Amino acid sequence: MPLNSEERDVVLQVIAQHRERGAFWLYGYCVMPTHLHFLLRPNNQDLAVAMSEIKGVTNSRIIGARKTRISIWQTKYFDNIIRRVRDFWAKLEYIHNNPVAEGLVATPRDWKWSSYVAFADRCAMPISIDAADLPQDPDTLLWRK
Repeated sequence: MPLNSEERDVVLQVIAQHRERGAFWLYGYCVMPTHLHFLLRPNNQDLAVAMSEIKGVTNSRIIGARKTRISIWQTKYFDNIIRRVRDFWAKLEYIHNNPVAEGLVATPRDWKWSSYVAFADRCAMPISIDAADLPQDPDTLLWRK
């Protein structure tokens, strides 16, 4: 069953708690009814551990409220390494446009559970976004093997 608006708020709260705790730097996000997107960089916690904790806490809270035992998340997650500045901005644009692509809203600005407005208007959001201090050159490597 898709996440309703209150459940998406729960997901945002848990993400904010992990970010504030320093588990990762968060550059962008979008909580969709059936999945979520992050653009982040692990900080003081392994990515697999952070994802497990976020999924575990949100799952527990949401299925408790639903009074069910059916997990809301898949056991695995998909990650990508962002190698170049251009890839970072393309991924962020993809994340912010996901609600539009899914036909949920007309513009990214209309989706409450996204970091879009924080970037577009440089204003405070339910989750603080970390500054992405990236080089101007879009071909600059951000990660080397």
